[in-house]
Amino acid sequence: MKHVRDNEAEGRCIGVLTKADLVPPTKIPAVLEILEGKKYQLEHGWFITRQLSQQEIKEGLGHEAAREREIDFFATAPWADNTTLRDQYGISQLSGRIVLNLSDHILSE
Repeated sequence: MKHVRDNEAEGRCIGVLTKADLVPPTKIPAVLEILEGKKYQLEHGWFITRQLSQQEIKEGLGHEAAREREIDFFATAPWADNTTLRDQYGISQLSGRIVLNLSDHILSE
């Protein structure tokens, strides 16, 4: 966020938090505050993803399996309990937002 602020880029950035599965339960409220835009506000919002673990990578899991595991992960508590943030969970939601933002930018040029 320091670099974003130093470059006055809050209006151009999308925030991405990774490794949601490694967030300790005591830190989840702070993560939700970021996703809700209460802390570290960005014009295009924040997303959170779950990446493959080293073990899953060693097992050779591919993209499709990774996305399925991510969907399953965010379908559990505490993530599933907050229904207003569901559109900010996962790679597919993030990539959809990027496509929309880029399309809007191209059309505005």
